[in-house]
Amino acid sequence: MVKVSIIMPVYNEEKHISEAINSVINQTFVDWELVIVNDASTDNTKKISQNYCKKNKRIKLINHNENKYRAGALNTGIKNSKGKYITFLDGDDIYMSNMLEEETKFLEKNMKIDLVYGNMKRFNEEGDFEFVDAIEFKENPKKIMLRSVKRKDFEKIKTYEILSERGKKLIPGCSVMMRREIFKSVHFDEDLVASQDYDLWFKIIGKGFKLKKLNILAYRYRIHKGNVSKGKKLIASKVIKEKLKKGIYFK
Repeated sequence: MVKVSIIMPVYNEEKHISEAINSVINQTFVDWELVIVNDASTDNTKKISQNYCKKNKRIKLINHNENKYRAGALNTGIKNSKGKYITFLDGDDIYMSNMLEEETKFLEKNMKIDLVYGNMKRFNEEGDFEFVDAIEFKENPKKIMLRSVKRKDFEKIKTYEILSERGKKLIPGCSVMMRREIFKSVHFDEDLVASQDYDLWFKIIGKGFKLKKLNILAYRYRIHKGNVSKGKKLIASKVIKEKLKKGIYFK
């Protein structure tokens, strides 16, 4: 069995996908497979991915005939992966070269931890402009989720603030690595138009899995015009909050 499966959902990422793939190829850790899920792209994303597959046997490509969006692509990738550990990388982001090595090493040594994550940097065409320090839980995050529903500002807070208790810290999506067994209990919600990551974190926390922050810079998150719109995030946030109020994450 391969040690780590990286799932990469892509849609019309011809401008950035080579940088993303190269950041996987250049990892200090080598026991990985990269599962690229092309979500019915209409540009050269498929062709670029195919060229990488020809050069590197650790890379495979799955093509959707119709658009299933990010959550659908992630679920497809997970189903078609073989790794002991699962992680994600969007087609416009970039792993730091030691990301897989550091997180795999930790999970191998700490069997009681199910999911690890690290910090990230935001960048754009002009370069890095913001370091994002990931949240570190000082108490059971399930308690924080339950308590957040009682907050007076619950309807106004952003999705990630549900866990951060009025703070601005979050769990950076592509910094996460988790044990494969988690996906026997949870999956990405394909009805969500955005914030699929946080919906998954809430499911994982609700099921009682253990999370741990590593103090590493895991990846760089690209800011560009193709990022998910604020409107879509707002719609997804309302759905997630309804799930939380109804206790769906704890069933």
